[in-house]
Amino acid sequence: DLRGEVRSRAVRHGANRGRAPAPVIGELTELLHQVLAEAERAGLWPAGLAVAVPGLVARDARTVVRAPNLDWRDTDLGALLPVDFPLTVGNEANFGALAELWLGDGTARDFLHVSAEIGIGAAVVVDGRLLHGTRGFAGELGHVPVQPDGPECPCGGRGCLEQYAGEEAVLRAAGLESDEDRVGLLAGRAAEGDEDVRRALRDAGT
Repeated sequence: DLRGEVRSRAVRHGANRGRAPAPVIGELTELLHQVLAEAERAGLWPAGLAVAVPGLVARDARTVVRAPNLDWRDTDLGALLPVDFPLTVGNEANFGALAELWLGDGTARDFLHVSAEIGIGAAVVVDGRLLHGTRGFAGELGHVPVQPDGPECPCGGRGCLEQYAGEEAVLRAAGLESDEDRVGLLAGRAAEGDEDVRRALRDAGT
């Protein structure tokens, strides 16, 4: 709700890399309907819909310009989502930073928010405002080259940070495979003392 309390929730884990936008948005719409039905039973109604995506979003707040980990380009999510209330599409790291800014307890007004799962995103907040940059792409940390002669990245670059510290890179380094809750798997194995996982996490952190 507008105070930041989760009132209804629906979750589906899945790997969407390489899938066309339409079927992915179709599944998202099913989850949306579940949440709306549950909210309606609780006497709630939607003020708007925010869609967080792992990619670059145009200033129109509805078009995904490029999402390398999904292989999506110039995708108008506003045309694919059949909703009759306000829609905002944004980078997931930006939304995370705004949540910290608005709902965090004593959050500083200047900070860098780093979001790391399949990819690595970041958002820059300066003087209590999200820094978008000239084209709206400020904070794209995952595609900064850390090893210029490193492996190719889906973004077209080489040696990007995601190739060393992204979720899939850490899983590979730890000798694990999973299409489900990868972060949960890594966290669980690390807590159990799995040295391969701990080494992979240390290397990614470095």
